[in-house]
Amino acid sequence: MKDLVPIKVTLRRTNADGSPRLDQHGRPTVYPSFRDLSDTDLKGRKPHDIINEDGIGFMINKAENLGTGAAYGEAIALVPPAFAKAVVGTVDSCEACTDAQCRAFLDTKHFAHTEMEKRDAGALESLNAERSLRQARGEDLTAIDARIDNALNPDHPEPGIRRRNGAANYAELKSRHKVRVVKIPNG
Repeated sequence: MKDLVPIKVTLRRTNADGSPRLDQHGRPTVYPSFRDLSDTDLKGRKPHDIINEDGIGFMINKAENLGTGAAYGEAIALVPPAFAKAVVGTVDSCEACTDAQCRAFLDTKHFAHTEMEKRDAGALESLNAERSLRQARGEDLTAIDARIDNALNPDHPEPGIRRRNGAANYAELKSRHKVRVVKIPNG
């Protein structure tokens, strides 16, 4: 079980002074600058590697994200306690949040539009068309009906309807990644 701390991050297209937010290579970025962290905090690693490899990376507000053209948006990441302690209060636009705040954000803003199944419309339409043609020709429909039944079963490998691989809500995310949410350590 991994102990992780939820942090809320404001993603911005611009800095507070209105200038474009750039990464260390001068490219536009929406992520906060982690430049103020010491080597002791990072232990020789890049901040995004710590977030993505040791934690669960940025999960954006899909309802109001930067893809809509907004100037800023929000995201939550679950990060190791030592990293959370280093960034909260040090890095602009990073703040700690509680387990309840994290759940509310992820379930209503990140996972809100997540469908439990993926549909391969092309495969389903193809099977339907094949069935119609075979029926028009007076052929036996037993085999095609069996394939259609399999395609409609999300647990069968026949192309058609599939269960999603990713988590559909906060509780499932924590369970799949074996995460226990903790507070930032004191001291």
